[in-house]
Amino acid sequence: MVTFDSLSTLVAPYAPNVPAFTAANAIREAARDFLRHVFAYQREVEVYVYEEESKYEIDLCNDDIEIVSILEVKRSESDVLTQMKKDIRDTCIGRPSHYIGTFDRKIKFHPAPNKDEELTVTVAVRPTFQAPVIDRAVFDDNAEAFRWGALAILKKHPGTGWFSPEEVPYYENLFLEAKNKKAEEIRLGNMPNNMKLEIPSFL
Repeated sequence: MVTFDSLSTLVAPYAPNVPAFTAANAIREAARDFLRHVFAYQREVEVYVYEEESKYEIDLCNDDIEIVSILEVKRSESDVLTQMKKDIRDTCIGRPSHYIGTFDRKIKFHPAPNKDEELTVTVAVRPTFQAPVIDRAVFDDNAEAFRWGALAILKKHPGTGWFSPEEVPYYENLFLEAKNKKAEEIRLGNMPNNMKLEIPSFL
């Protein structure tokens, strides 16, 4: 893990005298935006399902990250459940073959399980609004994108030494290009649910 407060050097050359706290907030906000649209921060979670119970919480066991989208649910590499486009409101019971993320950040299976079993859920996540840290590998892999996003935010701060509204579109374009490039990398890496700059269906 790396703390956001330690990352001011990421933007300092472009934002003279920016305080570490201000830089940290901008980098965190940029990371949250980037990882909301590009599923580059993923976790696998085991979910235990019980007979006749269709809806479950996904416990990340980490207060510093939150779920953006559910990417995959499987019993094994060869037994993958299908994502539903919309909820099916019935009381059917059987071997779950489909799933959907719900607005209260839970996962619902269809049909409701006819026996207890364990499923592996892959989720895209991002730092929470108050997260003090981010995964080191995720940061290292996306640092340039986070820089552009943070600078697009910082350059909007009036009354500061780094205020430069005419530069904002330039950094916003770099940030957008970085999002699209990473989304394409993930798509080519066989993550079919990663859609370029789409609002996640989970939200």
